[in-house]
Amino acid sequence: MYQKRQLVGVRLWLSMLCPFVLAALLPLTASAQCTYNEGVSPTFNISGNNTASGYTTVVIAADEAGSIAYISAAGSTKLPALAVGKYNVYSFNYQGAAPSALAVGSNVSGLLSGETCAALSSPISIGVCKCTDELPASGPLTLSLTASGHNASAGYSQQYIVLGADGKISNITNTPNFEFSGVSAYTVYGINYKTGGLSGLAVGNELSALTGDCFDLTPPVELNVCPANAMPVTLISFEATAVENVAHLSWSTSEETNSDRFDIQRSANGKDWKVIGSVKSEGESKVTRPYSFIDVKPITGINLYRLKMIDRDSTFAFSSIKNVRFDNLIAGSIFPNPVSDQLTVKVADWKQVKNIAIHTLAGVKVYSSGPVESGSIDVSGLESGIYVLRITALDGSDSAHKFVRVR
Repeated sequence: MYQKRQLVGVRLWLSMLCPFVLAALLPLTASAQCTYNEGVSPTFNISGNNTASGYTTVVIAADEAGSIAYISAAGSTKLPALAVGKYNVYSFNYQGAAPSALAVGSNVSGLLSGETCAALSSPISIGVCKCTDELPASGPLTLSLTASGHNASAGYSQQYIVLGADGKISNITNTPNFEFSGVSAYTVYGINYKTGGLSGLAVGNELSALTGDCFDLTPPVELNVCPANAMPVTLISFEATAVENVAHLSWSTSEETNSDRFDIQRSANGKDWKVIGSVKSEGESKVTRPYSFIDVKPITGINLYRLKMIDRDSTFAFSSIKNVRFDNLIAGSIFPNPVSDQLTVKVADWKQVKNIAIHTLAGVKVYSSGPVESGSIDVSGLESGIYVLRITALDGSDSAHKFVRVR
């Protein structure tokens, strides 16, 4: 639910018929840290400003020390795209030429110095976050994670813990499926423990309250859930599927207004996202439009995908997150073994290979390649003995194979 926040401004040296008011259409949430997503250009409603000829109104975003960081275009109520940070937002109304203090880097305290016809509203405090996820327009945000490596033997239990921004347990689940309905920072852990041997696992406790003879926590997955931004498109489907050694992404829209493009983002941990491609959107449409993208270089393990749907004015929103798993993209084989001259290396997908190296058992490197697209290596120049061939993937994973060089 969205409500208006209105603040009455201070009227200085300017006679107005009504109070000078800056109002932002903001979701009123428990977390003041994440009013907007990084890169959003927020629009504000202004009333009470002097609109007579010769008067101009701008919107200003200043940091907590009062230094001006962003200024809207003259007469516009829309700020430029905002970087991560905390800001106080003002509307500034002035007569004639813009004062010299109206500049990025100047302090808002100097805006009224020496000006006989100017007014500055009271501020609205906002926070801009680097969001990992956004709340949908309606309903909670749903997210599924994949867990592996835990002890699945009889007598052991596996559960999942969600911590709120206060560091206390807010939810405990038996499956890695979660719902988030509030704007906040969350941290998710998997916990594997000997059944009956764990104490302190309860909502409201901190992790420090956990005690037991045998339990293990996964590394944390951190989420920063932000308010939903207006969607430049109506997304009706988004799917990600593994097809051999590539990921096929497909999505459809039922309506587009002023849409520019879709950036495809990938992450291995749900926190750090990388743009791996972009697809131009239709722009204006009232019918179903299908789109697709192929990730030809997925990483070994879990690949998380999302769409960044970008409007022509640079506002954007994120889709839900889909995941695809790829195992052993470079786990290969070598032959013949022993070998005298040509060693053949086979891998599932050469596009995933960064380089191949050969070391002696003492760790001395005797061969190294750059990017390779085939697996024939001339080893005729090597001394007889045992060697280790190591295949390194683009994502940093590797696969090692011993072979014997004979004459």
